Amino acid sequence: MTTGPEDSQARRTGGQLLAAARAVGSVPAVLLGLVVGLLAGWIAGLVVLVVVAVGWLLFVEVRRRGSLDRALASLGPSAPAGPGGRSHPRWENVVDGLSKGTGVDSPELRYVAVDTVNAAALADGTRTVLVATDGLADQLSQVELEAVAANLLGRVRDGSAELATLAVGLPGPSLGTSGPVVRLLVSGLGDQRDVRSDLEAARLTRYPPGVVRALQVVGERGSAVDGADPGSAPLWLAPAVDPERVHAAVAATVMQPIALRTAVLDEL
Repeated sequence: MTTGPEDSQARRTGGQLLAAARAVGSVPAVLLGLVVGLLAGWIAGLVVLVVVAVGWLLFVEVRRRGSLDRALASLGPSAPAGPGGRSHPRWENVVDGLSKGTGVDSPELRYVAVDTVNAAALADGTRTVLVATDGLADQLSQVELEAVAANLLGRVRDGSAELATLAVGLPGPSLGTSGPVVRLLVSGLGDQRDVRSDLEAARLTRYPPGVVRALQVVGERGSAVDGADPGSAPLWLAPAVDPERVHAAVAATVMQPIALRTAVLDEL
């Protein structure tokens, strides 16, 4: 669970995306109802309409509930933190401390076994999952880790992580690149989402220059993640896949160059 802006653009757009998904089933429900009504009577047609419509709503609800796990799978193989999984105590302690100050309750932590430096935030209103590469958890300093945690938790607070999770996970990462989903995603995240997330991280962290330093390490050591689906692009801190493989409108919104991001922060 999280606390934060209750009526953000991202949250409103998430509601619109879910409403649109539910409405899609109304067209075949009405058509089938009309056909059956003409052939077998209006009562039979009404029954068919209701059954198809309710069945579609149940299908969408099942997809919604599984959207976070589906989006998580699009990041590539990951393992949970803690007993039986990987452990990076410095990162885990930073997230634990900062999450309490930002109102994000008990985020689940997972790790991707790559040496590059990247992280992702996912949320669905009841769960929050932060995924970090081993390279990020091992190579960043304490101050830089705090900057990354602030960036990810800021995305959870403003609803952009939840919108991205829904847009990737509800239809699946492949269908998430379709025109209607992309338009809603881009509208909800707004222009230059990465830059704005960096600015929010600088506000949340105790040492704002750490955000610049963290991004510089990302740029120097790389952020590509083997196994990440191109559809997962909105979930990552930095580009995990080649921008050429990502829908152009999504790339323009969530894949700003590291040099641009650090230049904006240097102006503060």
